[in-house]
Amino acid sequence: MTTKECSTFISGYDFLEAPRWHDGRLWISDFYTREVIAADMDGKVEKIVSFRQARVDENIFRL
Repeated sequence: MTTKECSTFISGYDFLEAPRWHDGRLWISDFYTREVIAADMDGKVEKIVSFRQARVDENIFRL
């Protein structure tokens, strides 16, 4: 049986979700900071986009 080691790839984010491997980088969204980031195998992180809080249109809940 072989043993595999785990290590921290990137840190300093709140709630990472929906990881996708694309073009040699790991793309991830951070739910709480509303950012999409991409990290390469060396751990270098690039912020791809940051979303402002969306305003909910109250009319969409009216029938």
